[in-house]
Amino acid sequence: MDDGRLPFWDHVSALRTGVLVAGGFFISTSIAIFSWGSRPLISALLADSPGGLVFLSPLGPFLFQMKVAFLGALFLSLPLLLALLARFVGAALPRGKRSFLYGLVGVSFLLALGAAAATYFYLVPVSIRVLSSFTVPGTTLMLTADSYLSFVLLQLLVSFVVLELPVVIVGLAYVRLLNPALLAGKWKQIFLVLLVALAVLTPTTDVFTLLLVTIPAFVLCITALAIARRVYNRGTSIIE
Repeated sequence: MDDGRLPFWDHVSALRTGVLVAGGFFISTSIAIFSWGSRPLISALLADSPGGLVFLSPLGPFLFQMKVAFLGALFLSLPLLLALLARFVGAALPRGKRSFLYGLVGVSFLLALGAAAATYFYLVPVSIRVLSSFTVPGTTLMLTADSYLSFVLLQLLVSFVVLELPVVIVGLAYVRLLNPALLAGKWKQIFLVLLVALAVLTPTTDVFTLLLVTIPAFVLCITALAIARRVYNRGTSIIE
């Protein structure tokens, strides 16, 4: 009985088509933003900056606009990327097992929006205000536009990883690539891995700040593992 799964080579062909579609959309969107939408986007990104950002080379403004255009294009491409990912993975599952996966992708998109909102409206303003309060006698704080953009992207990346990790855990359990039983009782190891990973993502010497990020991520992961145990037996392996 045909369960709707694609043969292997059709699956590869679908992957190639998806990559071409996503790449074409990303490139065209980047060009459009660079040509017509970079200034409003830059104004929004720099709204909470300390002011007086500088460039250190003549190419600086041009490259900065390109980076902002790529960032905007990536954000606008996210729904398409998630839809293509759901279609690609769903093609390896029986038709009756795909609805949960599509729902998971929808949740992932909402969490991505939440990560962007938390970064823009809370993390960046608070971080800039706190970090700007630290001064060294005889010095003046001068930020380059590139370093500020890198700081914002780092904050966004941390938020994205923390919020999306539970979705990844549940998704991998549903397609039988992760057995939650193997992680049962290993909460200490999970906490240590998160601590090390977030220490790399957030290069801070402030232990309190690091724990402030790690503990919510740990709670989300434990919650995701509890959900993953429930969906594991309902899922279907994509490598059968």
